Amino acid sequence: MALQLSCPCGTRITAYDDDFVATVQAHLAAEHPDRAYSEDEILAFAMPVDDTWVG
Repeated sequence: MALQLSCPCGTRITAYDDDFVATVQAHLAAEHPDRAYSEDEILAFAMPVDDTWVG
């Protein structure tokens, strides 16, 4: 399964579920270092998507 999140900055983050939280946290660290969210918070914002969207 894959998950997707649309960041308010306009970036759409899509990754397989086992990499998703780390991918979102890497985006936050690089683009929004003043923001931090827990794994639970990130997953609450995520939407499941078809695996073919990952790439």
